[in-house]
Amino acid sequence: SSVEPGEGRVHKCLRDNRKKLSETCRKEELRLEEKEANSIELNVGLLKACKAERRLFCKKVTTGSARVFRCLAENMNDADFGSTCRYQVLYKLQRRQANWKLDPP
Repeated sequence: SSVEPGEGRVHKCLRDNRKKLSETCRKEELRLEEKEANSIELNVGLLKACKAERRLFCKKVTTGSARVFRCLAENMNDADFGSTCRYQVLYKLQRRQANWKLDPP
């Protein structure tokens, strides 16, 4: 498959196909995903997709400890919440359900 590099697309592809990856690659992707779980700043796709929603709903929320992501998740059912951002938030929520390490305290 040909995935255009940039904005986290390659990492999303690797994660979507994790069962096909070598053990070393799978572990490295998980390690990176765990780091991304703490800060939206490290998740380029989510950061870009949710730029307007972050400004609208989470303007005063400081980064770290997944605070911005939690704010987005809490507001994703609002009528002003965009569908692209909602998709990104739902995808990340599903990943968190699949692995507790992706849900920081």
